[in-house]
Amino acid sequence: MPVRIGGMASGLDIDKLVSDLMKAERMPLEKIKKTKTKTNWSMDLYREVNSKLAGLRSTVGDLRFAGDWKQSAATSSNESYISVTTSSTANPATHVITVSQLATGATKSSTGAMTKQPPAPVTANTAPTTTTIDATNNQFDVTLNGVRKTITLDQKSYASTTDLAQQIQTKLNDAFGYNKITVSDSGGKISFNPVSAVVDGSTSYQPQLVLEATSPTNSGYSNLGFTGSRTAFKVDANSKLSDIASKFDTPLNVSGTSYSFTINGQQITYNGDDSISTIMGKVNASAAGVYMSYDETTDKVSFLTKDTGGTAQVNISGDTGGLLASLKLDSQVVTGQDAKVTIDGNTTYRSSNSFTIDGVTYNLKQPTGATPVTVSVSNDINGIVDKIKNFVSKYNETIEFMNKRTSENRYRGYDPLTDDQKKDMKEADIKAWEDKAKSGLLKSDPTVERALSRLRELTGITSVSGIQEAYNSFAKIGITTMPYDAKNTQNSGKLVIDEKMLKEALSKDPDNVIAMFTNTPASSTDEKGKGIMRRVYDQLSSSIDDLVKRAGTVGGITNDINTDLGSVMKKMEEQISRFDVKLKKKEDFYYAKFSAMEKAIQKSNTTLGYLSRL
Repeated sequence: MPVRIGGMASGLDIDKLVSDLMKAERMPLEKIKKTKTKTNWSMDLYREVNSKLAGLRSTVGDLRFAGDWKQSAATSSNESYISVTTSSTANPATHVITVSQLATGATKSSTGAMTKQPPAPVTANTAPTTTTIDATNNQFDVTLNGVRKTITLDQKSYASTTDLAQQIQTKLNDAFGYNKITVSDSGGKISFNPVSAVVDGSTSYQPQLVLEATSPTNSGYSNLGFTGSRTAFKVDANSKLSDIASKFDTPLNVSGTSYSFTINGQQITYNGDDSISTIMGKVNASAAGVYMSYDETTDKVSFLTKDTGGTAQVNISGDTGGLLASLKLDSQVVTGQDAKVTIDGNTTYRSSNSFTIDGVTYNLKQPTGATPVTVSVSNDINGIVDKIKNFVSKYNETIEFMNKRTSENRYRGYDPLTDDQKKDMKEADIKAWEDKAKSGLLKSDPTVERALSRLRELTGITSVSGIQEAYNSFAKIGITTMPYDAKNTQNSGKLVIDEKMLKEALSKDPDNVIAMFTNTPASSTDEKGKGIMRRVYDQLSSSIDDLVKRAGTVGGITNDINTDLGSVMKKMEEQISRFDVKLKKKEDFYYAKFSAMEKAIQKSNTTLGYLSRL
């Protein structure tokens, strides 16, 4: 690169002179760049059309096969006994059903309360450490039948354990209500006893009561004389087995390292550090297929199979540690039962209360007794109409878009802007300019117009051979083309549905109407025998292929030489690259010329200066 010398000798602005000269040199390059920009815009527009056609093809693709059209609806004469749903394989029919019994799972529960009767009151291990209550020892937690509350005592010195017990009683009454828990001084130790409750007006039970610390920083629980992490009235599902072993009616010995029992062939292991809750977790997570739970109210554990039917069972055996006996569980195997259903006079047994026959799914809710339930299955005409509406909506959206692209105005004088032009413009002005520059790039485009014309032809005038004549075209079932409106050409070729006429056709002969959309002729060469949706799908695929050949796919590279416009873009990129090299050489040439001129002037000035001094 030549050394660039400013106009110090000549007094000229060499950089500006070269810049002005290069503007003229760059004019052909700017023209190529504008052409490249327009080509890129055209490519984007072609791809946009292609995307619309692909979306329509996706909709049409789901309508080519008769199975995709067939829809049915079912009603039950009494949903409180039986509810029903249908699939596309259900045929119109009426079924009469009686349910003699529901399917049930197998259930096994403790034969009695697990806790030693009567349960002993919750009594502290020792007398209170102190009867002086302050902010460090004034709180403990009480849980009554699953409701946990923090009890906060008044901070003062109490004269005796009896006075302290009375304060606790007052606070418990405030927290849970009067006569829910009684508190007493039992030989110098604080004692808590839940009051029996009555269920259903007759059955009484004693609630579960649990005491524990509120927080590690408050010693209220231990100050009352309790040890361990928690103390319960009845067997506590969350306490270690070793801590509650003596509370069981059938004593439990878990001094060993490991024990086990088997449920439905799955071995469950446990030891003294386990609780009833952790054992329930092991059972529920196993492959035994049962849920194990504990009811504090009844003081019993229960097992319920996850499946229903006669094969469902609860089989518990092989306990090596005596836990099953303490839980009041016997070795009897219990099983579920199948549902007994009579459909149209035929009695069947089902392992589940939900089952499917001939495309109809029955959901049994309760036995019907002597009054049968009627299930009616019919063609879902509204569902089919909705499918057609969805297609027409997508079709019209695509047609309108293509009409707009092939008929929009071209604005002369709106070429792509150069970077220099954009520098002095606002973003909104640039967008407005470029919108006009892009307008009309696909006006009367043969590739797009051919795709548009073929779609209009297929949906507007096509009939399907081999289909009953009354239903062999769109027009005969109420789907017609909008009349041409010169003032609103974007609607040209759109479809209109006469919903009443369409529903009448579907009611009279749904099979022929659906065949008009989906028919597959015996011969693959019988184009006229193809259903309209099959032909539209094939035509859309052909048009999409044409557009891909023209401009590539959405997200594809712009200079793909396998596409028409991509090849053009590639050549222009190469042309621009060569032109950039040429311009660089030209600029260097101009600077070299001006540098030589500057040197000559400088030499001349030096000579004149010398002569003037003679």
